[in-house]
Amino acid sequence: MNRALGEIMSLTSAFAITASAFPIAAHHGLTMFDLNTIVMVSGEITDVRWTNPHVVIVIETTVGKASPGTQWNIELPSPGSLVRAGWSRHIVKADDQVSVEVHPRRSGANSGHLKTIRLDATGRSSATGYLPPVPSKPFELSVR
Repeated sequence: MNRALGEIMSLTSAFAITASAFPIAAHHGLTMFDLNTIVMVSGEITDVRWTNPHVVIVIETTVGKASPGTQWNIELPSPGSLVRAGWSRHIVKADDQVSVEVHPRRSGANSGHLKTIRLDATGRSSATGYLPPVPSKPFELSVR
């Protein structure tokens, strides 16, 4: 009986160690983005995915480097990082017209990491992302 319990404990420990490594391996950092290039994309938000590990805003383009009607996936930091920076899931929503500056993917895919975002209807804008790090005190969206 002790040997069986020892085997179960060993298997459980091995599983726990293996499973805990997956979130670390799944995170990609910013290496897939060209941080030396900025692309302006303007259009209508069609979806906001407020999920871990990164919030994603989907934009149907109207003007900018991309052809009109092209879909772009804009990656932001995690929901927790955005909340600490003063964001909420209600700052941007589907049907909002926005202009964004992104660091594009190195692969050339219609995707990028958010540098700045501007809501066209209100003029409210915000900078976010990992560069520079999230400020220690929340910021308020400013009107330009």
